[in-house]
Amino acid sequence: MLSNTDKTTVANPSTLTLQKNNRLSPVLPEQKFLPDAYRLPEGSLRGAVIETEPKVVFIEVTNRCNLLCQTCPRTYFQREPLKSLSTREFIIIAEQFPQMQRALLHGIGEPLLNQDLPEIIQYLKGRDVEVIINSNGTLLTPQWQEKIIESGLDQYRCSIDGAKDETYARIRGANLLPKLRHGLQGLLRTK
Repeated sequence: MLSNTDKTTVANPSTLTLQKNNRLSPVLPEQKFLPDAYRLPEGSLRGAVIETEPKVVFIEVTNRCNLLCQTCPRTYFQREPLKSLSTREFIIIAEQFPQMQRALLHGIGEPLLNQDLPEIIQYLKGRDVEVIINSNGTLLTPQWQEKIIESGLDQYRCSIDGAKDETYARIRGANLLPKLRHGLQGLLRTK
């Protein structure tokens, strides 16, 4: 039952939001498809201050990249100094999230440029954390294929910005689509 401090608002017919004491809790149909780690605990309301610790954490293991893509802000804007996290630096960050269930180890950089990546993944797997990376796939050599499989990585996501060599080269700044295909095929064989 709604009290006088509760009210229901409908900004968009496809979303229903319950507002209670100036705290919002979206009730979205698509939320039921999200992994549990992405949801607030049952009965929790979203507000200015979170009362639970994050379960899903994005940590950029490097801001370095081997491409200059037309769709990437790092191609056009000045950025912070180039840096890859060491395993030790990564652990210091990760230990700040004791409830972490899922880690996404990417951002503006290419994760395979961090040589400590397999060790970082193994550390997280030792904590029973689901680990995901998103890569441009162009560095997926046989050595990386083995390291990725051996590390226990849960998901390797690859960004492919064109089905034709010409389109891919125009967007990515280099005609590396054949190399990318070869690397992905090798990863599947290695698995």
